Amino acid sequence: MPKPKKRDAAYWRGRLERDQPSFYADLIAGTYTSVRAACAAAGLIQLPNRLDALKREWRKADAVERDGFRVFLEAEFGMTIVPLPPPTTSAPSHSSGGRSVAPPPSPASAITPKPSVSTSDGKLTIDGKKRIIAMMNAKGYVKKGGALKTAPLMRALGVSNVLDTSIGRAISRSTHLEPEIIIALDEFLALHECSMSDFTA
Repeated sequence: MPKPKKRDAAYWRGRLERDQPSFYADLIAGTYTSVRAACAAAGLIQLPNRLDALKREWRKADAVERDGFRVFLEAEFGMTIVPLPPPTTSAPSHSSGGRSVAPPPSPASAITPKPSVSTSDGKLTIDGKKRIIAMMNAKGYVKKGGALKTAPLMRALGVSNVLDTSIGRAISRSTHLEPEIIIALDEFLALHECSMSDFTA
């Protein structure tokens, strides 16, 4: 099994020189104080922000901690977060005209979760690319010539660096995406596709 690449400062410096030579030149010129800052400006990495931290901590929290956070939100902002009910294993049927008819599915059960837009190595799947492009068209994140406008998408995803063009490169050149962007994309697409299914139902 090949050894995984060590993604240290030397690795990112090489990536910057190869993939984003203009940002590499700015690094050498002293415009950026570190390789990390230059890579973030070039869209090669995403620096974590407070929203990322909140999402990460929520996923790690147990039931007691999440309940405590709900109490805080209600006391601080008057917001109430109601947990989703657990899924039912089976639903009773009812009789109609001598036939057994299953009740209509609830909105939650009618939505089938879709797989992630990426593979395990961080590259977008063909279906993932199609879903992202369809969503960007629906939201108007496309220029007249058909080029994708990634800045408003990054803003909608909560990415701190809205000039990050990694999604565009991942679609056109099948480059890797950072895990944080993949998670944000999956969540954003799920909400968008859910709202679109409600609109067209």
